[in-house]
Amino acid sequence: MIKNYQLTIDMIVEAMRNQAKQAHTTKTEVDISGGVDSAVVAALSCLAFGNENVIGVYSSIDSSQDSRRRAQMVADRFGFRLVDLNLSYLYWAIVDQVEEVFKSLNIPFPDIDDPKFNTVFGSLRSCLRAPVGRFVNRAFGGGIRQGTGNRDEDELIRFYQKGGDGEVDCNWIEGLFKSEVWELAAHLGVPQEIIDAEPTPDLWAGGNHTDEKELKDLTGAALTYTRPSGPMGTLEWASRENKKNGCCSWMTIPAEKMAELYGYTSEQIEVILAIRKLEQSSRHKVFLPPYLAREQLVYAGALE
Repeated sequence: MIKNYQLTIDMIVEAMRNQAKQAHTTKTEVDISGGVDSAVVAALSCLAFGNENVIGVYSSIDSSQDSRRRAQMVADRFGFRLVDLNLSYLYWAIVDQVEEVFKSLNIPFPDIDDPKFNTVFGSLRSCLRAPVGRFVNRAFGGGIRQGTGNRDEDELIRFYQKGGDGEVDCNWIEGLFKSEVWELAAHLGVPQEIIDAEPTPDLWAGGNHTDEKELKDLTGAALTYTRPSGPMGTLEWASRENKKNGCCSWMTIPAEKMAELYGYTSEQIEVILAIRKLEQSSRHKVFLPPYLAREQLVYAGALE
């Protein structure tokens, strides 16, 4: 939980300003989703740079009207300008062309109506938004492209698209759990409707796409957020446990030993094993792409 709101705000604002100063800019861009994370980052950006130097981008790709309305609500509340775009036609043009080429090459193409391929088509939606946001940022004057991921999502499970919402210049709320983002949102005056909205990437056409549902479908485990005034969610619990003993990142103790050594219940072990699997499979998102160092090639005699 947040102990000192003003200190938290001051530290984030100072970090934002210091990065911008090093980059010789006074401008910034935030992709606005209609959710609480981007709303908080936009509010903090306005404090750091002034709302006239903040540009928001909402990119609809078969997105819900509720998310669009909430995005505009954030812009109106904090006074920054919002570039409201519809990229649906571009998305479908790409999908249709790739499908056509796959057929010509006799390659099976995923069935867009099959839920098991939701993440395939959702990844394109996410990745299309990134270059558009970057372009708007450059056209606006070349500022800092702000990230909007919280600790629950970014620390262990890295629940973001590498070439999508992960394509940013910084992420100053990554140290905050989702519960603390909600707390900060209320303190900053984010509209209550946005605070109450179910967290969703809004990447599956037709709705019914929430963060927690996708994680449950992906892992089979209940990976949940800590709601305001509610019990601790499993994502925050696992992060805190991992900080103490590394159970989700480096530890390889079998499940039965975890129960014996730490007293974890079967439900808690299920969460740990699910997060451990996600952590291992997503390390490529934070490390440099693997490569053979020139020194290795020279030492082996492959190069001069």
